[in-house]
Amino acid sequence: MNIVKENIGHLVEHVTVELEPADYQEAVAKTLKDLKKKANIPGFRAGHVPMGMIERQYKSSVMLDEVSKLVNDRLEQYLKENNIRVLFEPLAVPEKTKADFEKEGNFSFTFEIGIRPEVKPDFSKAKDVPYLKITASEGQIDEEEGKLRRRLGKFSSTEEVKDGDMALVHVAAGDGIEPISSSLPTSYFKESYRNLFVGKKLHESFEVDTKEMFVSDYERATLLKRKPTELEDAPVNVTVSIDAVHHVEPAELDAEFFSRAFPDGMVTDESGMRERLKEQIERNYESQEKIQYRGAAMEALMSGEEIGLPDTFVKRYLTERDSANYTKDNIEERYPDLQKSICFQLMENAIATEGNVEITRDDILDYLHEYLAFNYFGLNYKLLSDEQRQSLESLSSSMLKEDKTVNNIYDNLYFLRITDVIFEKSGGKRKNVTWDEFLSGSDSVSAPKKGKGRKQAEKTDEPDESKETKETKTKRTTVRKTAAKKE
Repeated sequence: MNIVKENIGHLVEHVTVELEPADYQEAVAKTLKDLKKKANIPGFRAGHVPMGMIERQYKSSVMLDEVSKLVNDRLEQYLKENNIRVLFEPLAVPEKTKADFEKEGNFSFTFEIGIRPEVKPDFSKAKDVPYLKITASEGQIDEEEGKLRRRLGKFSSTEEVKDGDMALVHVAAGDGIEPISSSLPTSYFKESYRNLFVGKKLHESFEVDTKEMFVSDYERATLLKRKPTELEDAPVNVTVSIDAVHHVEPAELDAEFFSRAFPDGMVTDESGMRERLKEQIERNYESQEKIQYRGAAMEALMSGEEIGLPDTFVKRYLTERDSANYTKDNIEERYPDLQKSICFQLMENAIATEGNVEITRDDILDYLHEYLAFNYFGLNYKLLSDEQRQSLESLSSSMLKEDKTVNNIYDNLYFLRITDVIFEKSGGKRKNVTWDEFLSGSDSVSAPKKGKGRKQAEKTDEPDESKETKETKTKRTTVRKTAAKKE
């Protein structure tokens, strides 16, 4: 066996694997021998089929399989031994391949290799990028305290709607639309329209412009029992009749309340509660903070960087391996955006190398435990009771059977670790800001809508890749995972 390497252009090489019969004959003979023992051919007992018949029927396909396996293994070993940093995967060069599997002989297989350019992050470029740390305001803490007290408060049915109540209502839209029964909390209304609802009596009816008076499409869709994406032909002006009013009397701040609200026993008074709520609010913002910082820091790190790619190879790779999206007719038009995305990912790969970023199975499990503990109980995993832990461990075990879940967590952890490495190596500084200051001072994060949409934006644990197309994200992931595998 022999391997020959030839440079054919900028960061592109041809690697040729040459085989002699002695390289593959033993493996082919062994496979044929095993087939002879198992072959079931009419007229012959199992294991007694003549070898000549086995060879005539199977030898060419066996040679193809064994030679392909041998060539692929040897190529991968060669790349690893010679520390050749490949970009994507090798591509076969059919016109340089010499192989006739109908007879034994010398075979030659040539592959085109794209070489990853060397990238060295200059972390000093990001030293002046501030990490905007969002601090919870007293008003936000008050709001969360109110929610908690109502959640653990006493329910009662009343005759009049008060702010914070929820009514069961009958919704009529006219125009032949079937009336529906729904629920309507006062929080669905914008502040300026809330008085329209507050003070209404049981069985009273009133008109509602759902498009104008409601906080967002989420509230409108919930009342009308539709999905937010199905509101185009939904009624706007409806008549609401109050069938029942549910009132919650907020729980008193006593020992029983603290015990129920914080079963870990570490919060026993109002001061401790407000500190815990502050921590929870600020933790909800961490993903948005990191998204903003990473975007700004990566922009600084990429500034002035000239990362030369093996463009011809990349275009060939995309049109051959993803022909459903990339063709010779559209690759030139689409390539500039993909080129930027690949260079961005190569920079992240280099950052990961500098920071020795590795994601293990234990890391993924720990992340999931913490995520579930915080979102189900609002607690650190270590503070859960034995019963709570058993419940979450059963749930996490089930979730980790799904490849999509594991991949999503891997991507989240990778994103978080990369962000931390940039901050540490650039000597970054934190700057405390309010949520509103964060939005006004951040170009990379859009202000979420008020209402439910805003709450979801504040609590998301998924990196916001809304500025990337699905195809670009796929290519970036391929670059990273291929690189990880080769290194």
